[in-house]
Amino acid sequence: MRLYAFDVHCNSFFPMFVMLYVIHYFLSPLLMVHGFIPVLLSNLLFMAAASYYHYLNFLGYDVLPFLERTTFFLYPIGVCIVLSPILILSGFNPSRYFMNMYFSRRL
Repeated sequence: MRLYAFDVHCNSFFPMFVMLYVIHYFLSPLLMVHGFIPVLLSNLLFMAAASYYHYLNFLGYDVLPFLERTTFFLYPIGVCIVLSPILILSGFNPSRYFMNMYFSRRL
Protein backbone atom coordinates (compact mmCIF):
# COMPACT_ATOMS: atom_id res chain seq x y z
CA MET A 1 0.00 0.00 0.00
CA ARG A 2 2.86 2.41 0.73
CA LEU A 3 4.34 1.97 -2.71
CA TYR A 4 0.91 2.41 -4.26
CA ALA A 5 0.43 5.66 -2.34
CA PHE A 6 3.84 6.87 -3.49
CA ASP A 7 2.97 5.95 -7.08
CA VAL A 8 -0.31 7.85 -6.87
CA HIS A 9 1.55 10.87 -5.49
CA CYS A 10 4.20 10.73 -8.23
CA ASN A 11 1.58 10.36 -10.95
CA SER A 12 -0.35 13.29 -9.49
CA PHE A 13 2.72 15.44 -8.93
CA PHE A 14 4.12 15.22 -12.46
CA PRO A 15 1.42 17.33 -14.17
CA MET A 16 1.63 19.81 -11.30
CA PHE A 17 5.40 19.95 -11.77
CA VAL A 18 4.95 20.61 -15.48
CA MET A 19 2.48 23.42 -14.78
CA LEU A 20 4.38 25.09 -11.96
CA TYR A 21 7.92 24.71 -13.23
CA VAL A 22 7.93 24.26 -17.01
CA ILE A 23 4.94 26.36 -18.09
CA HIS A 24 5.60 28.84 -15.29
CA TYR A 25 9.19 29.23 -16.49
CA PHE A 26 8.08 30.26 -19.96
CA LEU A 27 5.31 32.52 -18.65
CA SER A 28 7.40 34.09 -15.87
CA PRO A 29 8.25 37.29 -17.81
CA LEU A 30 4.50 37.91 -18.12
CA LEU A 31 3.64 36.75 -14.59
CA MET A 32 6.26 38.86 -12.80
CA VAL A 33 4.94 42.21 -14.07
CA HIS A 34 2.86 44.38 -11.74
CA GLY A 35 -0.82 44.57 -12.60
CA PHE A 36 -4.14 42.79 -12.44
CA ILE A 37 -3.67 40.46 -15.45
CA PRO A 38 -0.44 38.87 -14.11
CA VAL A 39 -2.06 38.41 -10.70
CA LEU A 40 -5.08 36.77 -12.33
CA LEU A 41 -3.03 34.46 -14.57
CA SER A 42 -0.63 33.49 -11.81
CA ASN A 43 -3.42 32.64 -9.38
CA LEU A 44 -5.27 30.67 -12.03
CA LEU A 45 -2.12 28.71 -12.91
CA PHE A 46 -1.46 27.83 -9.27
CA MET A 47 -5.13 27.02 -8.62
CA ALA A 48 -5.31 24.78 -11.70
CA ALA A 49 -2.12 22.96 -10.73
CA ALA A 50 -3.21 22.37 -7.12
CA SER A 51 -6.72 21.33 -8.15
CA TYR A 52 -5.43 18.94 -10.80
CA TYR A 53 -3.02 17.38 -8.29
CA HIS A 54 -5.83 16.71 -5.83
CA TYR A 55 -8.15 15.44 -8.56
CA LEU A 56 -5.54 12.95 -9.80
CA ASN A 57 -4.91 11.92 -6.20
CA PHE A 58 -8.64 11.25 -5.86
CA LEU A 59 -8.67 9.18 -9.05
CA GLY A 60 -5.73 7.11 -7.82
CA TYR A 61 -7.33 6.24 -4.50
CA ASP A 62 -10.87 5.90 -5.86
CA VAL A 63 -10.01 2.66 -7.67
CA LEU A 64 -9.15 0.89 -4.42
CA PRO A 65 -12.16 -1.20 -3.41
CA PHE A 66 -11.44 -1.13 0.34
CA LEU A 67 -11.42 2.68 0.62
CA GLU A 68 -14.71 4.39 1.38
CA ARG A 69 -15.58 8.09 1.07
CA THR A 70 -12.67 8.86 -1.25
CA THR A 71 -14.46 12.08 -2.20
CA PHE A 72 -12.70 13.46 0.87
CA PHE A 73 -9.67 13.87 -1.41
CA LEU A 74 -11.65 16.40 -3.48
CA TYR A 75 -12.21 18.84 -0.59
CA PRO A 76 -8.94 20.77 -1.15
CA ILE A 77 -10.21 21.68 -4.63
CA GLY A 78 -13.09 23.53 -2.97
CA VAL A 79 -10.60 25.35 -0.77
CA CYS A 80 -8.62 26.35 -3.87
CA ILE A 81 -11.76 27.60 -5.61
CA VAL A 82 -12.84 29.65 -2.59
CA LEU A 83 -9.35 30.99 -1.84
CA SER A 84 -8.42 31.93 -5.40
CA PRO A 85 -10.84 34.89 -5.86
CA ILE A 86 -9.85 36.20 -2.44
CA LEU A 87 -6.18 36.14 -3.40
CA ILE A 88 -6.90 37.68 -6.81
CA LEU A 89 -8.91 40.54 -5.32
CA SER A 90 -6.28 41.17 -2.65
CA GLY A 91 -3.60 41.47 -5.35
CA PHE A 92 -1.49 38.53 -4.17
CA ASN A 93 0.77 37.23 -6.93
CA PRO A 94 2.04 33.72 -6.10
CA SER A 95 4.64 33.89 -8.87
CA ARG A 96 6.26 36.96 -7.35
CA TYR A 97 6.04 35.41 -3.87
CA PHE A 98 7.69 32.12 -4.82
CA MET A 99 10.32 33.73 -7.04
CA ASN A 100 11.23 36.01 -4.13
CA MET A 101 11.31 33.02 -1.80
CA TYR A 102 13.53 30.99 -4.16
CA PHE A 103 15.97 33.70 -5.19
CA SER A 104 16.22 36.13 -2.30
CA ARG A 105 19.56 36.36 -0.54
CA ARG A 106 18.12 36.20 3.00
CA LEU A 107 19.55 33.50 5.24
